[in-house]
Amino acid sequence: MFPANGPSASQILPQHQDLSVGDWILDGPPEADCHFEVELLEPNKMMVLRSTSHLPPQVRDNDRVRMLWTWSFHLEETSAGKTRLLFRMRGDLEPWWLSLLYQLLIVPADFIMGRSFCLGLKKRVERSRQTR
Repeated sequence: MFPANGPSASQILPQHQDLSVGDWILDGPPEADCHFEVELLEPNKMMVLRSTSHLPPQVRDNDRVRMLWTWSFHLEETSAGKTRLLFRMRGDLEPWWLSLLYQLLIVPADFIMGRSFCLGLKKRVERSRQTR
């Protein structure tokens, strides 16, 4: 769906399991200059990613245009001894027209991307469970 991002890994990669608060995670090719910063991290429990870099390059230097984008991932144990993933995306944008465009264009695309992300993660976790 987003070819600039390339394919997802088919398994959990050990070299990408060493995040720290303040680390950057690229979102797309390096020339896009879009990234998330690890804002909060509690291994095996919670991670919050934050970005202000996802604005189009044409408006990034405009003081009247602002975007704060967060993704949060929380793992919660259930009473059945299973784990539930709570995945939340939030955007805070100014001015009003950017917020409207976000609601009309980005929210539907993020729903599709988020669903695909969760299904892919489920498949990797189930596959890793079978190989143990």
